[in-house]
Amino acid sequence: MQSVTGKILNLPEKTILLSGHTEPTTVGAERKRSWYAPFL
Repeated sequence: MQSVTGKILNLPEKTILLSGHTEPTTVGAERKRSWYAPFL
């Protein structure tokens, strides 16, 4: 089973993410910002 993070980071780059803990972001921004994104 693929992790939730893996499923989210495989969505289109312009998909908006609303975590409820921070400001809205996009999948593309999280791919650039996240240290674990290259491993998914």
